[in-house]
Amino acid sequence: MDPKNPTGFSSMPTYGPANDSGHADSDEPEKGPAADLIRQKIEALYKKEPPAKEELKEAKAEIAKARSKHQKFMYELSTSGKPLAEIQTAWHKYYIDLPDNEKHAVWQEFYAEHDRTSHYARATQVQHPEPEPPKASPIQHHHAKQTHQKLKTVSQ
Repeated sequence: MDPKNPTGFSSMPTYGPANDSGHADSDEPEKGPAADLIRQKIEALYKKEPPAKEELKEAKAEIAKARSKHQKFMYELSTSGKPLAEIQTAWHKYYIDLPDNEKHAVWQEFYAEHDRTSHYARATQVQHPEPEPPKASPIQHHHAKQTHQKLKTVSQ
C-alpha cells in the first residue's frame, strides 16, 4: 500500500503545480494573463449592471404596478400570514361579492397569467376562447320587458 494513496486507487492526472496535499486544485486565485483577461471582462460586465438591491427594488415596484385590483387583493391576502383556510374563505367571499363583469375579468386575468407562465401553453400556443359575458336569464329578461311596458304605459 502506498502511504500517499491509502485508498489504493490511482488518482487522475493533474495539470499544473501540486499543492501541499499533492493536488493541483487550490484556493489561491489563478495567476497569469489569461486569468487576468477573464477577470477584466467579468468586471466590465458587472460595472454596467445596477446594484442587485436597486434592481430588486425596481423589479418589485414594476410587478406591484402591473397588478390588477383583484391580484393586489390576493397578493395582500396571501402575504398576510393568515392560515390557508382563512385565505381561501376571504377570497371566496371577495369573489362571490363581485358583479358578474368583474368575475369575468378575474377569469380573463387567470387565463392570461396561465398562458404567460405555462410551459405547455407556450409549447402548443393554446388559445383560450373568449367567454361571452353573462347574459340575463329568461326570467330577468321577462321582468325587464314587463317593467319597460309598465313604464311605457305610465308615460303615455
